[in-house]
Parts: sequence; C-alpha cells; structure tokens
Amino acid sequence: MCKKVETNENFFSLGEVLVREISPELLKQESETGDILGCNATGEKILMTTGYGNLDVRSSNLSDREPLIDFARNQIYQRIRRGDSMVIVDPGRILHTREMWIYLTIHGYCVDSYDLDCMDGSCCFNCLAGFDKKLRKEDLDLIQRIANDIIDNQRHNVPFAVDKISKILLSAVMIAAITEMEEKDRNMVEIATIFLLGVSGIMLDKILHVMFDELDTSHPGKKLFEIYSEAPVGIKLYAIQRVADALKVYEDYISENFKLHQYDMAIPVKQKCVLFVTPGKTAQDKVLFSAFMEKLYDTMMAAAGLNSKHPKVQVDLFDYPLHGVIEGLSDYMKNGNDKGIFTSLYTECKDIEAIDQGGFMEYVSDIYDHCKIDVLIEDSDSSLHYTHKCGNTTIGEEPEIPGMSCHSNDPKYREIIKCKDNENAIVCHCYMYRSENHPYPIPENTEDLLTMYNKRR
Repeated sequence: MCKKVETNENFFSLGEVLVREISPELLKQESETGDILGCNATGEKILMTTGYGNLDVRSSNLSDREPLIDFARNQIYQRIRRGDSMVIVDPGRILHTREMWIYLTIHGYCVDSYDLDCMDGSCCFNCLAGFDKKLRKEDLDLIQRIANDIIDNQRHNVPFAVDKISKILLSAVMIAAITEMEEKDRNMVEIATIFLLGVSGIMLDKILHVMFDELDTSHPGKKLFEIYSEAPVGIKLYAIQRVADALKVYEDYISENFKLHQYDMAIPVKQKCVLFVTPGKTAQDKVLFSAFMEKLYDTMMAAAGLNSKHPKVQVDLFDYPLHGVIEGLSDYMKNGNDKGIFTSLYTECKDIEAIDQGGFMEYVSDIYDHCKIDVLIEDSDSSLHYTHKCGNTTIGEEPEIPGMSCHSNDPKYREIIKCKDNENAIVCHCYMYRSENHPYPIPENTEDLLTMYNKRR
C-alpha cells in the first residue's frame, strides 16, 4: 500500500525507522544521530532517519553513477559523526581516496583495505584459516556457503545435478583439508593443486577416493563425498572439471596471498574501523570476492553476538552481485540488524538488466525485502506524475512539489524515498542533499587535511 506524504513537516514512522524533517541547526546537537537522506525543495529542511536499518539505493536510467557516490559519501559523513564502523565495497577505488584516508584517520579510525584489483598491495587472506579441526555445525555451514559461492560464480548453464554435485565435492575437499592437512597446507591453493594436477578426470576421481577412504565414516567431509561417489560417472567427471575451472584463480602469480592469513575480520566489531574492499575486474576475481565477503560477514556476526556494546557496523555493497555472489547475504541482512550490522545496497538501474542476463536474479530477489528504506535517485526535472522503481512501478497523480523545476541553483537530483514494513509502504519525494553543504564535508584541499591532521596529533 502506497501513501502520499507531503514534505513540509515531521511525517512518518514505521517500526524502528523514523524519517522526518529537521532544521540544519539541529544537526549540531549530539542527540541527532540519524542519516541524512535529502532536503526539501527549498533546501531549508533536512530529511533524515533516526534508528538503523538496511537501505536499498538506486539511480534511475536517467541519471548515472555520480548520485550514488554522492549519497554514499553523505552516509559516510553521518557514520563518522556517530563513530560507526564501515565496510565499503568500492569498485574502482572511487571512495577510497587519499583525502578520505586522512579524514578518517583524523577522526580516529583504523583504515584498512583489501584490493582484489591490486593484490600485491593487499594483506594475505586465507578463507580456511581460523577453523578448529573439530568443526562445529556453524563452521560446516560457512564452509559450504563459501564452496557454493565459488561454484555459483561460474555461470555456464550447467544441469542442476552437475551444479549440486560440484558444490558437494568442493565442500567435502575443503572440510577434509581443514581437518586432515597440516596447518601450513590448509588453504585454497593446495586444494586447487589437487584439481589442477593435469591428470584425467577418471584418474583424479580415483585419487579423491583414495584420500577419502582413509577417513572415518563419521567424518563430515566423508559423508558429503559419499553423495558425490553415488552420482553417475558422467556427472562426477563434469563436476570435477567445473571445480577445477573455478579454482584456476588460485594458481595465479598471486597465489602466495591465499596461503597466509593477516586479517582480523572481527576488527570492525572490535573497534572503530573502515575496511575498503575493491573488487577485481575479471570473472575469476568473483571467486576471491565471494570467499572474502562470506567469511567477513560470518566473522562479524559471530563477534557481534559476543559483545552487545560494539560499534555499529555499516556495510556498503555496490553493484551486488556483479562482483560475486554471497550466499548468506539474505540471512546476514535479516539477522544482522539485531546484532548491530546493517547493509546498504547501491545499484544503477541499468545494471538490473546485467544482473538478469547474468543469471543472478535468484540471488537478489529476496534481499530487498530486508531493506527498511528504498531510495530511488532520479533527475530533478523528470515528471513527478510517474513514480518508478525497478521491479515495482507505481503510477499515481502526485501533487507538484514547489521548486520542482530545475533552476541553476537547484539540486540536480531528486529522491523518491519509500519507507516500508511488512504491511505498508509510505512514499515521499525530496531533493538529494548536496555534499558541499554537508555539516561534516571532506575538504577537497589535501593541504587543509594535513593541517587538520597535524593539529590533532
């Protein structure tokens, strides 16, 4: 149910999230800790939230990536003010600039990065590190999610049976590697070596059987391997090849980066921290992105459950799932709010077609249901009589908002904000809050930043 809302007063509250108008002066009060979403047509009032929730932010086909970046920067300013930790998936390193690093450091943040586009400068990450040999159920679940992600990133329109057996086989080998290999050999590079021996699929199948025959029948990896063993020969050979193809990324020159583990993935929960994650540009890089994000989310969720007073953690995902799928994302978004971990999805509407054509729609169909607020950013001179949102078009006779016409002094973009719960959806319109007028802007002059930094020391 959609309800029209005027933007000239405090206007709506749904569940834990309240969206309202305030004067800019109120932002200076410590009690005002919400996120700025936009401003009214005259720019005299600011629309902001109080309370936390997942966000779905999209730019329309009429606009470009710039408004998404501006909106994200505004969110970062607000989080810095509150002292929230952040994980920012930043394609192209647009947000992770030298100025941003200095600004965050000035405000007491630990800043780290995981750059899949330049692995030589990144810390080492081993997705099999940190597991005890006696695996718990939650450990087994995480290992299987990572294995599923690795296979799901290989889009070859394979039969369902092959897809299923591929995931089961990789999960079994990963579990066996953790419980049976020496610690120095517990990594995806060693597993990739098994599948990339250069022998035939039939010979590799025999090698795998020898490996698993030595395990006890109660071993969780052996139970999975038995499912693989019962599959028809053709499906097994197809699955072996599919796993081998997926693991080729681990035989690259950067393979040493995946043998050791230098990340404390609970840091965003333990202290005020910003982690920038830069996805790679190749199809194989999706494997690395998925494994990293799956382990990161899982570790943060576990750490948050042990410390209710930890900093709130805000995760920004740009272009999901084009850089790699995260099988557990729906659960992380659904259950993370209770643990102080929130996710914002940033998508250009033109990418929806790429997501659909890539066969990834099944991975995003339910995650938007876990977003408390939807924001669609469009050009401010487009008609208000046609309110559109990807996948959910609403046509109505919206009243003209004063100042709608795009004059030289008006903001370039307008937002359509929908606050929703299980039963209601309330829609309002506002103009995008401009970065240059933000109460906590990042100075563009690097020398000014360095001066600020030196004064703080």
